[in-house]
Amino acid sequence: MQTKQIPKSEWPAFLNSFSSRHEGWLVNLEVIGPDIGAQVEGTALVLEGLTDEVKGNTIMIMAGNKPDDHLTHSISRPTELSVEKTETGEDVALSIKGEDGTRTLLILPS
Repeated sequence: MQTKQIPKSEWPAFLNSFSSRHEGWLVNLEVIGPDIGAQVEGTALVLEGLTDEVKGNTIMIMAGNKPDDHLTHSISRPTELSVEKTETGEDVALSIKGEDGTRTLLILPS
């Protein structure tokens, strides 16, 4: 596996491209934080998209295509965005670290 850090100046374009490539895919969403440990926010949710709001101040993940399984997860003041890829260049996971140290993982199960 390879992890690639995305420069903050590229976040809007990267998130738009990532959303376009993976819209409709089933994803898992996990949050890992110093105060909460590892928490599963959702599994096998249909990815609707990601946005970079207010010039990098908030990243939002929207998933679930039914009212009973819809999830919008916000990461306020993100400080780090990285993507994990296979050796052949396929996306495996997206990692977003917030200012408070909490890390959100958007996992693309194989």
